[in-house]
Amino acid sequence: MLRNWKMSRLLSVAVMMLVQSITTGVCASSKKGDVNNDGAVTMSDANMVVDQFLSGNTGAVDDVYDVNGDGAVTMSDANMIVSIFLNQIVYVPVDLGLSVKWATCNVGASNPWEYGDYFAWGETEKKERFTYNWETYKWSEGDYHNLTKYVPTSYYDGIVDNKSSLDPEDDAAIVNMGDGWRMPTEVEVEELITKCTWTWYKYRNTKYGGKQGYEVTGTNGNSIFLPAGGYSDINTERNQGTEGAYWTSSLVTSSSNNAYSYLDARLLNFTSSYIYNSRETRFIGACVRGVYTK
Repeated sequence: MLRNWKMSRLLSVAVMMLVQSITTGVCASSKKGDVNNDGAVTMSDANMVVDQFLSGNTGAVDDVYDVNGDGAVTMSDANMIVSIFLNQIVYVPVDLGLSVKWATCNVGASNPWEYGDYFAWGETEKKERFTYNWETYKWSEGDYHNLTKYVPTSYYDGIVDNKSSLDPEDDAAIVNMGDGWRMPTEVEVEELITKCTWTWYKYRNTKYGGKQGYEVTGTNGNSIFLPAGGYSDINTERNQGTEGAYWTSSLVTSSSNNAYSYLDARLLNFTSSYIYNSRETRFIGACVRGVYTK
């Protein structure tokens, strides 16, 4: 009875903190600690670990209940889940009156105006600064002549697989945001560009943390903010604060027999003076803004 009261108390506190985090605009999530495999880390997962601990079945190294990986199921595992639950950032879908809903924040960001993490196209983990190049690109054997996946043409030596969009396991939004989320397609970015109103916010604005970028307002009056996070390549983070670069899940296929269709992917690109569906070499690190399809 005492354990149930304590867990209920923890749950009520956690819910209050989570609701507060949503209303203040925080935006990310974690799958670690999802013991019941329902796509979310909740107090139900912590309760399951507590029940397992009390049952005495606590020694299986590979047990799903061993959240901290120390080889045993203890209350430390439950405490870790509670900590994850209280500190996770929740991606909030915003209905802009379009075919999909858009997230309030970039992947890896905790506020709408933060740049978040940078990803090469087709990769799901961020890299160290200044390490985005062909040599470190996941789907390359050292240079652009030898790509191992997403090869629409035999212009170079890559193995042609005719893939024109990302597989789910290579989608940074699916992997980092969870069930229902994915990266937008080229078509969905074009819809965002043409059907919404884009308002540029300058440095030191009081609405979006003083960051430059666009407030994008849908036909229903709802809006999101896209900060000008620039991009990362071999030498530096480029154009932060002046340019936005957001990956889509679409590979360039409009020029089917040249190097560009082999090397480039589509992305949303903007500055204060232009907004368009662009193309860029796929090894660069760019921002990712997820869309929700449920």
